[in-house]
Amino acid sequence: MIRLIKKTSNKISYWQVWKVEKNLHILSGTVGVSGNEEEIPLTLFASSKKVMKKLAEEKVYQGYEYVDEKSMIKVVVQYRYEDEEQFEETEEKSFLVEDLLDDALFSTGIGELYGSEIGDGAGTTSCLVLDVEIALETIKKVLSQHNLLQGVELAYLNEDGVYVSLYPEGADFVLV
Repeated sequence: MIRLIKKTSNKISYWQVWKVEKNLHILSGTVGVSGNEEEIPLTLFASSKKVMKKLAEEKVYQGYEYVDEKSMIKVVVQYRYEDEEQFEETEEKSFLVEDLLDDALFSTGIGELYGSEIGDGAGTTSCLVLDVEIALETIKKVLSQHNLLQGVELAYLNEDGVYVSLYPEGADFVLV
């Protein structure tokens, strides 16, 4: 997949392209808003990598920049549990959150799912995002729509390698 962004004074536009079977998919829009998707069939002998690169180069010419995954910000969604009897419930909740966030972050250009861990007293889902504030707004909205805000802890990893609590406000976040 290739991801590009274009920053202006009041918004971030995104453009991303990836291959599924014999088609290229392009998703574009404003970060935080569901984008427009189009599908382009590949010709029989076309190289998907070359076509994707050419399309991306056209966007770069329009002022877009490549997004390096290393520049993205890690956000974590964590649910703690006290005893092993709560493990299964936390596991199910974490898998649901993983699915919901994978779709919500990708379809709005905010970012992508990075992975999940369950055990040692918590279920933790990690994401890589372009903008912490927009990601927080989207994550809280999705969790609220599915009655998953209760007991959740949200934080991001700052440039110093320290997790900073985002939700609930004023909480001290500890990655379990």
